[in-house]
Formats: sequence, structure tokens, C-alpha cells
Amino acid sequence: MHTEKEAKEKWCPFARAPNGESGMPINRQGDYPEHVCCVASSCMAWRWSYEEQDVGGSLERIPYYKSTPIKDSPGHFENAPVGHCGLSGGTP
Repeated sequence: MHTEKEAKEKWCPFARAPNGESGMPINRQGDYPEHVCCVASSCMAWRWSYEEQDVGGSLERIPYYKSTPIKDSPGHFENAPVGHCGLSGGTP
């Protein structure tokens, strides 16, 4: 599971970019151009992750949040909802 920010740094197997030499579409070659990375919740396949919590005797689906350190700010964390690519199956 990833935050949207993390997901947008991951390669997407369905994205394509033109190859500069031949113009043929490719989806991986060294460093990934931004347009072959995951678009997270902008994709129809994106699925938000939830956890079930007992609220007043009934189970409710609560969005799952991940706490990640903020770069260049020691001791500070950012809480962000997480999700995953629905094409890869369910959540772990």
C-alpha cells in the first residue's frame, strides 16, 4: 500500500511513452519519464485501503492512513491515506 505521493513515483505497466529513436511506444527504459508512472487516484484502477473498526457494536470501514517522515523536518510526520493498484488484486 502506498500514499498517492509514493505511488506517483512508481512505474505503471500500462503507461506508454514514445521511443525517441523509432517512435514505437515503450513502457520502461532506465529512468522512467513522469508520464509512465502511476497516476494514483486519477486512475480508474486505484483502490483506497480501509481497515475495519468496531464503532458502537458495528464494524465500519475506516480509511487506512500511513504516517511517513517529512523530508528535511526531523521528528515531523505526515499522515496520508493509502491505496493500491486494483489491477494487482486486493490489499495485503
